Amino acid sequence: MGQNVSLRCGGLMDGVGLALYKKGEEKPLQFLDASSNTGNSSFLLKNVTYRDAGIYSCHYYLTWKTSIKMATYNTVELMVVDKLPKPSLSAWPSSVFKVGKTITLQCRVSHPVLEFSLEWEERTTFQKFSVDGDFLVTNIEGQGTGTYSCSYRIEAHPNIWSHRSEHLKLKRPAGFLTWNSILNDALRVSLTMQLVSLLLLVVWIRWKCRRLRLR
Repeated sequence: MGQNVSLRCGGLMDGVGLALYKKGEEKPLQFLDASSNTGNSSFLLKNVTYRDAGIYSCHYYLTWKTSIKMATYNTVELMVVDKLPKPSLSAWPSSVFKVGKTITLQCRVSHPVLEFSLEWEERTTFQKFSVDGDFLVTNIEGQGTGTYSCSYRIEAHPNIWSHRSEHLKLKRPAGFLTWNSILNDALRVSLTMQLVSLLLLVVWIRWKCRRLRLR
């Protein structure tokens, strides 16, 4: 809302007039004369409002005797929002980790983005950046599990990040044990056994010393 937007029209024919159309309206909104068309020309929409939202197309516009509107090859949909909409976050192929596998987290929004950011809730200092919105998370012994969210910024306001997406949780399969958990359990058992052995040794030494005194 309130931005100036350039709709760039490119084609193979230079030196031919261009016209900007909006779906639902018969007459062109703007013209560029033949001298302004250098193969990559722009139509400027100033201070856009909700009325400017819609589907736009540009056409070559020939003006001798009878004006001829030539076919267009693609369209652009312009959305006008008061706030940056939330992106969506999904996991491919699944949000459940398998041993040694990698999950791609996909942050998506329906308009052009300058950069995406991925946040990991369990690690406040963690932050990854991506231009296309794809983030690879590797399951190294279960270390990639946790809760993630993403946000983005656009070129017009590079210092403003959008609201975060809904949270997405990556989890390990039910009953899955990682090497870390196995080693930690083994270490705990070993320390417990050593402590018990040390206590038994102290008790035996004290008993032995008492017997020596009695003699």
